[in-house]
Amino acid sequence: MRHGPAAGAALLALVLVLGLWPAAAPAHASLLAVRPADGTTVASAPASLSLEFNEQVAPVTVTLVTPDGRALPLRADVEGPQLNMPMPSGLGNGTYGLSWRVISADGHPVGGTTIFSVGAPSSGGVPAAAAEAMDWPVRTGVWLTRVLTYAGLFAGVGGVFFLRWLGDGTSGLRAVRAVTIVGLVALPIEVAFQGLDVLDQSPASLFAPATWQAGMSSSFGLFAGLALIGFALALVATVRVGYERLWSALGLLCVGAALAATGHASTADPQWLTRPAVFIHTEVAAFWAGALLPLGALLRGAGDAAIGPLRRFSAAIPALLFLLLAAGATLAIVQVGAPAELVESDYGRVLIAKLVLVAALLGLSAFNRFRLTKPALADSGLARRQLVRSIGVELAIMLAIFAVVALWRFTPPPRALLEAMAQPVSLELSGKEAMAEVTVTPGRAGPVTADITLMGADMGPLQAQGVTVDFSNPAKKIEPIEREAKPAPGGKWHLDGLTLPVGGTWRIELDILVSDFKEIDLSDQVDIRP
Repeated sequence: MRHGPAAGAALLALVLVLGLWPAAAPAHASLLAVRPADGTTVASAPASLSLEFNEQVAPVTVTLVTPDGRALPLRADVEGPQLNMPMPSGLGNGTYGLSWRVISADGHPVGGTTIFSVGAPSSGGVPAAAAEAMDWPVRTGVWLTRVLTYAGLFAGVGGVFFLRWLGDGTSGLRAVRAVTIVGLVALPIEVAFQGLDVLDQSPASLFAPATWQAGMSSSFGLFAGLALIGFALALVATVRVGYERLWSALGLLCVGAALAATGHASTADPQWLTRPAVFIHTEVAAFWAGALLPLGALLRGAGDAAIGPLRRFSAAIPALLFLLLAAGATLAIVQVGAPAELVESDYGRVLIAKLVLVAALLGLSAFNRFRLTKPALADSGLARRQLVRSIGVELAIMLAIFAVVALWRFTPPPRALLEAMAQPVSLELSGKEAMAEVTVTPGRAGPVTADITLMGADMGPLQAQGVTVDFSNPAKKIEPIEREAKPAPGGKWHLDGLTLPVGGTWRIELDILVSDFKEIDLSDQVDIRP
């Protein structure tokens, strides 16, 4: 029966992970616009290509796949949330794939491919080299090493803290030290798998220097550094070197700092609220998880050694649980945004699974506190044995929670997706006599507004008597929707009262009345999100 909780945890984690694992790797940073627009055909090769995201990103690779299947690396210049790439010269007509991979602000890699054609589409369609397949071994490695790192940080580093501050300093020491070492070993492997994911490489490149360098890039490198310090301090606190309490406390602080340094909360606003919430949530969870191994070892022993630690833990945990739940609720509200996203998004479904496990853990903890703790403190042998078994189940549920929470590595929070959906899309319409900058807000299907800035051939302001805007979507059989723009402050023109019923590639045409006898027509295409 000793292996029952561990076996149960493995089975529960496997069922939850297989059921919740996202079928695709959705973006943490979202692509708002690409020029040329995805799926469009342009008359001649553009001088440059651009990708616009909802936040600033760090480019890893940008590749242009030619109609004959060649992959040409492109130089990407970062201008805020936009990447600009010069188009190679000497390329012919046909279908091209613009394949990109970047690191988003939360430290997670994002990739994708957009297709455009020059002159006319190629007879063979999309270049085969533009296809992107998910590398399951890498993704599994990222998840598994994250679970082991969590176990080391929470049960290991947290366990050392409990031993030095509430425990007797020896009971459960070997188990806690072993879990800490497991986390310490898993951490650099996680860095390597992070690098493989960033570079979109196979496990064959696991030991390449570039892989490790990519793994330590972005905010994930800060997480790895703080976690490494936390592991080292905890291990120092397991030996008699003096100041063991201090080292264990500093190690526990590193756990909270590491988790608050990267991930979804590192980019969620307001950060003055979300980062402290992650820190508090993590610290309390590490204290709780860290108490289980030492308490189990104490209760299995004979004598009164368990009475003091059990009484101190029982007295401290109610207030700490309030902080845990308050911080967790704050993060959930910020990240989920709308209640419907709990069931409609991968992030929400992972959160529901975590909440179910946490509810089970809280129920079991309440049973332990109100039914078993008092008899155990009275030295009831039966109550102590029951409490030891219950602690084993708590450990199993904790392991399942680590397995589920590690899935958040692959699921962008609805908050980020909703922010991306609300972002405007911009395009530039140009002609021989004039050009116009048009911003459509928000850049998704539904009610929108448009702001238009007119410029002459000399790039100076263009005075106009009127501006008519037509939106059409030939692919969806939507004929032009015509609206008159109104003058706005700053020499701009504003358009409201417009609804774009579907997403996709829309054609925008501007009829600019310069005088009673002159009209300038400009047109281009823009991608509207569904």
